Amino acid sequence: MGVADVAESGVARQGRAGPQGPRGAAGKAGPQGKRGEVGPQGKPGAQGAPGPRGEQGPPGSLPPIDEVMPWLHQVFEAFEDYRRQREREAAEREELANQQREALKIFENADLSDDDIEEDGRGKKKKDKKKKKHKHRKDANNDEE
Repeated sequence: MGVADVAESGVARQGRAGPQGPRGAAGKAGPQGKRGEVGPQGKPGAQGAPGPRGEQGPPGSLPPIDEVMPWLHQVFEAFEDYRRQREREAAEREELANQQREALKIFENADLSDDDIEEDGRGKKKKDKKKKKHKHRKDANNDEE
């Protein structure tokens, strides 16, 4: 067939491959595989309209007055405390307003003398006082008693 001597080496060589032949007929299908895992749950559908309202139940019995009285006393006491607190706060606000009015009157009626104000508009300068330092004593706790 196409064997040729190449450089007198004595090695036989094949030629190139020929064209691809026609495909054969398909074989029969293999056995069915195992069933897969269950998928995720689907979303719920649209909710329908609500049904008719049920009948009203029988009326309940009221608690006896002996059980209600302590609760009523607590409610009224709490209301009275609340009212007293509001009155107290209103009186404190009124007192504070009176004090502010008095201070404003005193300030308006005050006679500002020229001695208290220097030429540049500032008040007199006060001398800085040295703070007295307390010496550290061993018996400091005993003296306080």
